[in-house]
Amino acid sequence: MLYNKEQILNEGLTLHQRQQQGAGRKLSSKSQLDRFRSMFGISPESVVKLYDDLRNDKLVRSPCVKKLLTTLMWLKVYMTEKQLSYISGHDMKTLRQYNWIYTKAIASLKGKKIDAAFSLDDEIADIPITVDGTHCPIEEPRKEPSKTWYSHKYNGPGLSYEIAVHIHKPQIAWINGPFKAGESDMAIFLKPGGLREKLVASRKLAIADDGYKGQHEILITKNPFYSDEVNTYVKRARARQESVNKRLKDFKAASSVFRHGHEKHGFVFNAIAVLLQYDMENGSPLFDF
Repeated sequence: MLYNKEQILNEGLTLHQRQQQGAGRKLSSKSQLDRFRSMFGISPESVVKLYDDLRNDKLVRSPCVKKLLTTLMWLKVYMTEKQLSYISGHDMKTLRQYNWIYTKAIASLKGKKIDAAFSLDDEIADIPITVDGTHCPIEEPRKEPSKTWYSHKYNGPGLSYEIAVHIHKPQIAWINGPFKAGESDMAIFLKPGGLREKLVASRKLAIADDGYKGQHEILITKNPFYSDEVNTYVKRARARQESVNKRLKDFKAASSVFRHGHEKHGFVFNAIAVLLQYDMENGSPLFDF
């Protein structure tokens, strides 16, 4: 069955009303969309595009809108399985099963929505991307206790991801991870087969923050010897990158302590990045220069 954005919006608001234990007053169109985003993280238009792409996915084959929306709610709000079971009407075992099926299916679209868009050779610009690292908190891995999990950003165990964003279009260009949070952004950047090697091979540059100092031949950071115009450009590019990091963390499954084992976190983070990419393409782009 095909869905349009109005049908998706109504399906989502119905789930939201169950979560609120009542329909409440009639909402304006803007309030309906705001409420939808607050529960599912992306717009109804984005869900329509995602649903259509999942119809051809081997992991899902015949996607169910209600199960898809419930999974999006889990990623966005990260409520407990017991709470989500009440809202969806599914028992916790069934809920857990299809949550992971849909999360992995969405994450598998990274190849189409993000990886396929990464090309430095085809870029006209000499500085096509910004790059930054971000941490996500996790529970202490009981089988692998180590200080290398420590995140200085969360003062506890965490995982780190490297993210690059296109400067001249609303596109996440690259995601590398997860890595233990104890690894620095620079260490991840320098890994074999990583972003540094790709930049060197393509003879391109990237804009980064002060954590990447020391790679001046390929990375541009704010510098007192640059002109005001250049430093303003660098600052604006970094702000744009930071807006991507913030929007990723607006999904509570990425910003709350992850309860389902660090081995599964990569599926969740990649799924959230894919959702953000759909949203940037459907009415919620990054700001332009």
